[in-house]
Amino acid sequence: MFPDGRYVSLRTRSLPRHIPEVVDALVQGAKTMTSPLSAFSVHHFHGAATRVPWEETAFALRKPPMMAEVIAMWTPETDGGRHAAWADAASAALEPHASPAATRTCWGLMPPTRSLTSSVATPARLLAVKDTVDPDGVFQGIPLPMSAPRAPEPQVT
Repeated sequence: MFPDGRYVSLRTRSLPRHIPEVVDALVQGAKTMTSPLSAFSVHHFHGAATRVPWEETAFALRKPPMMAEVIAMWTPETDGGRHAAWADAASAALEPHASPAATRTCWGLMPPTRSLTSSVATPARLLAVKDTVDPDGVFQGIPLPMSAPRAPEPQVT
């Protein structure tokens, strides 16, 4: 889907359903697309992931919405800023109809207004998983909620 040598800027929005305003925003976004390599991917968020009770996972969203991905893709010789701006504008057009509590397929460079904490029902569970798989805090590309300071380990003498 993302061949080597191409640049990609991706935004996601969780939408409750295909209402006319969402369809209009997608059509307008398609009409203003800045690259023939760009696309929208609209698919269901459904199945086993929606059947897990929210208190048993780090993510609050359990309803089966539509997931819209705004994918700007371009080659190195073109103006990347123009294509990323298209993705931002297309995503912004969907925002009034999107759920603020969204499971993100791609967190990457989220605007500050879409912090991870808005989509996490149980940040403590998310941080526990993070501490287990990355105890040294090496991976920091996704903005996570702040954890409480840890008490110093007792010194053994």
